[in-house]
This record gives sequence, C-alpha cells and structure tokens, in this order.
Amino acid sequence: MRYLTKRLIPDIEEDYVVSPQVAVFFDATGARAMVREQMESGKISERTGNFMLEMPDRDLLAAFRHSTVELWNAGIGFKEAATGRYPDNS
Repeated sequence: MRYLTKRLIPDIEEDYVVSPQVAVFFDATGARAMVREQMESGKISERTGNFMLEMPDRDLLAAFRHSTVELWNAGIGFKEAATGRYPDNS
C-alpha cells in the first residue's frame, strides 16, 4: 500500500501491513469503468475519455491517485464521505 497523504512515520513510503483502515478507491478496471460512465453521461468529452482510456494502467492510476489526494486535502468533505467520519456538528 502507498500512503496518499501524510505518512504516520515519515521515513516509511510504503507499508505492507494490511489495516482495517485501508480502502481501495480505484483499480485500473474501476478507473476505466468510471471514465466510460463519465463519457456516456456526457460529463467528460469523448476526446478526453478516449485519451484517458488509452493511457497505460500505471499512468491512469497515477492520475486518479493525484486527483484523489487533491480532493482528500481540499477540505470539501471528500475525506469524510470516503471514510464515513463526519465531524460532530452539535
């Protein structure tokens, strides 16, 4: 597993211990399915979708990883929605 954001121990870039807190957001198959769905719904252009679908798995997943980190750190509720942990608003 790779850390998407801040590591618990700065010197450790990858961790081989599976944790109940780990969630797989996308694999290559899921990422490509999402691109196709976005194309079919008209949310992204056919040109953009085809460009993404032609990317090697490694590059496509790197782009999805980058986007996920940006959303995670943006403070717009993505992290809370993904983890199901919402701050107590009382």
